[in-house]
Amino acid sequence: MKLHRVKGTYLLLIAAGLGLLVILDIVSGQGQQALMTLACAVVLVVYALLMPLRGRRPPGVWPLLTALPLTAGAGFYGAISADLSVIWSFLFCGLAVFLLSFRQACLLIPLYSLVWLIAVLGNFPAMAAAPVIFTYSICAVLALSYAWVNETNLRNLSAVANTDPVTMVYNQYQFTLDLGREMTRAERLMDELYLVGVRPPQIWNDLGADDYERRLNYLAGQLRSCLKKTDTCYRLDSDDFVLLTPHSSAEETDVFMTKVSEVLAHSEYSELQRLKMCRTSHVPGEEVDAMVQKIGESLNAV
Repeated sequence: MKLHRVKGTYLLLIAAGLGLLVILDIVSGQGQQALMTLACAVVLVVYALLMPLRGRRPPGVWPLLTALPLTAGAGFYGAISADLSVIWSFLFCGLAVFLLSFRQACLLIPLYSLVWLIAVLGNFPAMAAAPVIFTYSICAVLALSYAWVNETNLRNLSAVANTDPVTMVYNQYQFTLDLGREMTRAERLMDELYLVGVRPPQIWNDLGADDYERRLNYLAGQLRSCLKKTDTCYRLDSDDFVLLTPHSSAEETDVFMTKVSEVLAHSEYSELQRLKMCRTSHVPGEEVDAMVQKIGESLNAV
């Protein structure tokens, strides 16, 4: 299951729990509390539904300006007034983890926790403060633990043999390593070194995340089918593909590009027939970063 699906599912579950709180607030006659709970639940539902529909573009910062402040404010109000609304603080940590990046959540949660703790100790009776602080601590630790485990798994997944987990070709880090080695070899042997840049169709950027990744994987498979034993395919951080073709002359690289075009002409996606491709050569003394930049500039010029 993709990460955005996991987040969306959890947010919908949280919204369902808030829906139960709305019913309880209405039954107990707390209309103002029910409205605030309902507003937060609606924001979470809309955000969860927009995550897959917006494709690769983030839904924006409006959930951060609504759900998080509502939750934080309600929890802090409960801490000051020493009433039941303090339970909103327990929800804040989970929302912060899902709506913010790992680094942002690690900065915001401890800061909020410190201010919240001071408010609880100053307004709650000692016997009542202990279980509230304990429960909040458990929620905060679990939220940060989830965020840390998820962040670690993502890093480990991308670091497995420096392979891109979506397309199963090498990533940009491995590309810089291999390119540096091949550039050194070419300069020592006074050999030619050519690279082929391939840019996915621009219209794919408007697709949903799953469909976009599926098509990227398909394109990577088509490119791999054209490689010789000495060639290697990479996916850059910009989503451009680079085909490293050592031991190939300019004419052989042109033949290779023609082969790629012929393969893509029979693909199931018609937009691949008009794919942007370029050939870039290594200049002695050129740095790896300069080569990566030159590939992008060449694709922009196509």
